Amino acid sequence: MSISPSNPNEKRFSNAVVALCFLIVFPLVIWILLRLFDFNGLYGQDAYEYLRYADALVDWMKKGNPPGDYFWPVNYPFFGALGGYLTGNTLACLQFISVFSLTATAFVVYRVLGDFRERNSDKNILFLYCFCCCLMAPFLLRSAMLVMSDSVAILGVVCFYYGYFRYERTKKAKWLLLLSAAAGAAVMTRYALAIFLVLPAFHLLVLVFKNRHWYLLFPAIVLAALFLIPHGWIRYEEPFAFLGHNYLGEWSWQHWFQRVFNRQDGQVAYRLPNLLYAFSYVYHPGFFLLGAVILPFVKWSDWKPMVQRITLFSVLLYTFFIAGIGFQNQRFLLPLLPLVLILFYPAFLRSWHWLQTKIRLQRKWFFVGLVSLQLVLFVYSFNTVWLMNRVEKTIATSLQAYPADHLYCFYLDPALESYQVPQKLINLWKEPITRYKIQSYILFHPTRFSHQWEGHTLMENWAYLRKNYHLEELESFPDGWVLYQIKNQESKKRNAPDH
Repeated sequence: MSISPSNPNEKRFSNAVVALCFLIVFPLVIWILLRLFDFNGLYGQDAYEYLRYADALVDWMKKGNPPGDYFWPVNYPFFGALGGYLTGNTLACLQFISVFSLTATAFVVYRVLGDFRERNSDKNILFLYCFCCCLMAPFLLRSAMLVMSDSVAILGVVCFYYGYFRYERTKKAKWLLLLSAAAGAAVMTRYALAIFLVLPAFHLLVLVFKNRHWYLLFPAIVLAALFLIPHGWIRYEEPFAFLGHNYLGEWSWQHWFQRVFNRQDGQVAYRLPNLLYAFSYVYHPGFFLLGAVILPFVKWSDWKPMVQRITLFSVLLYTFFIAGIGFQNQRFLLPLLPLVLILFYPAFLRSWHWLQTKIRLQRKWFFVGLVSLQLVLFVYSFNTVWLMNRVEKTIATSLQAYPADHLYCFYLDPALESYQVPQKLINLWKEPITRYKIQSYILFHPTRFSHQWEGHTLMENWAYLRKNYHLEELESFPDGWVLYQIKNQESKKRNAPDH
């Protein structure tokens, strides 16, 4: 592979400067911007559930009140709760953990690629590649701003592969211990990430006995098991309940070619079949803006070392697994991007050399344009999150002015509970309701759920309400949400115009 030599007169970033940027400067800058724009990282349903359980864990640590069972992996809310216990602000700690995990991921990718970097290649190009394509990747950056476990899980996977590469190369025991701890951290933050570990695990066993490090297997297992402690401590009654998740029960290779799915949570239709969608981390600009451009420059010889080929096959294995799930979710594809950035770096250098040869584009303008375009894509993709966060806050604030009565709702109930509205929340999704309290309230989006939840209890409850009660509109909110007051049919007749 021919790589243009770096400019000898150009100042190069030292490892200390790179570490300072990725581990201190960048997370603090993002954190300050989040504070300035008053974005707390809460959005949808999952983020509020992470916060709810983290708060329950804080209460458990302080007062001994049992936090209750929790279906998802407990490590992310557990470490957020530790921060909340020490600082008094659980929400801020959860969000900072996500932000720092992304910047740390970019730094680890930099260190991995530094090991494979040719001696005469440009170190500054490597820094800019990790900054632009990892830290500034629109979907990765968006996920890091949310109270979600995605960034933490990704960091665990990348640290595992860093330890894997270093152990194979140096044969030093410390890297075997590092990758073991990273494996435990990744899996106990997102169960499905165990798929990334299967193929390397076989190769590692061979390396362990080849290097006569078999005596390290026990301490390595112990280190990995340390991250099982919160899970076993909190979920001791049903430690293996996650194996019954419907992702596994409904998985099928036939889903690779489907784009319409009928599920227990309604019917969903997507633009692309699952298999094409599952590979979008390569070509979708929200994941990897340069992916489609770099792809023609990829060569099989780029992955000559065994560890890189095993990484490639692990990426493919995880991709095919995700494609077999009966729905599509961008969050599931996020862990693939840092590994793809590692695999595609030689192709990027080759494309960069070709670009300089053909049009002599100045590096600073190329990367300024790249960052600017990704910021535009980030703002576009983040807009939905931002607006929903604002809608949830607006509705919660408005509900503070209404009496503490029953409030029938759906989808927004985790947000409303988190913002501590005075009403008693009753979910319309869980079971049929045939008697509603007069003068109580209902918060609903009249058109959003009609197709996906057609024939479901949710829409049956809504239809029953409209047929048997008079719904007086009290207030409408952005994005189509409406607050009604439930009244009897007689009031509807009294309010009807005379003919």
